[in-house]
Amino acid sequence: MTTEQITHPKTLLVMLEQSQAQVKELTELLAVWRKIADDLVYTEHDEYDHYHRNPLSPCVRCVAHEAYHDQVNTEENPGC
Repeated sequence: MTTEQITHPKTLLVMLEQSQAQVKELTELLAVWRKIADDLVYTEHDEYDHYHRNPLSPCVRCVAHEAYHDQVNTEENPGC
């Protein structure tokens, strides 16, 4: 892309519209991913027997469950 292309308002407008469409598409895909991940993490976590002999040593599924929630929190609150 050259500087001349950016100086034309119509070209800039088309570029803006394209980027907004891509952001919308990615937002929709993220919502689908979040629904799938929510269903999966809760299903796997709820079906597992959670009697730990040592509470300081959680099972693999509990660790994954907590990591998932940390990731969601990071995505929803990027400044924290």
